[in-house]
Amino acid sequence: MILAHHSTGAVVVESFAGNANTRVTSKLSSDRRARALGFTLIELLTIVFVIGIILVIALPTYMNYANRAKLSEALGIVGPVRRAVDEHWAQTGQLPASNAAVALDAPGQYAGRYVSGIEVIENGVIQVSLDDPGLQFGQLLFTPSTAADSSVLRWRCSSPNIAPQHLPKDCRP
Repeated sequence: MILAHHSTGAVVVESFAGNANTRVTSKLSSDRRARALGFTLIELLTIVFVIGIILVIALPTYMNYANRAKLSEALGIVGPVRRAVDEHWAQTGQLPASNAAVALDAPGQYAGRYVSGIEVIENGVIQVSLDDPGLQFGQLLFTPSTAADSSVLRWRCSSPNIAPQHLPKDCRP
């Protein structure tokens, strides 16, 4: 066996049989593998911290998006009811006070996954009842209005109990 120093400062172990060199090399590579297999505690804590920060920022944004998507169902279901009130106004010049006045089914017949019913109430106001805890089981109100010389209704959307950030753009105050 011969020990020698290289010009780089490394110690080289040589053996005539070659097996000593092999053993030193395999021991060095097994030490490197042992260090590369795991993460340190600080690395793991850093990863947990970064994931926590991402969740704190992303979760409220996602919840607002999900609630607005739920309300879009209500906007789609209310369309035929609005058209019925528009037609009633165009034919009679009066705003209806109930679903029956515009030949609509019972309020529960206009339901969806997040909508429990749609009802025409006094002065042609359309009340959409929501069936979702994320929306506080709230209501959307579609209120018709007209200009003095117009036969066309304009609709204003509002909500007495749903947070403004959850409402569609057309319904925000």
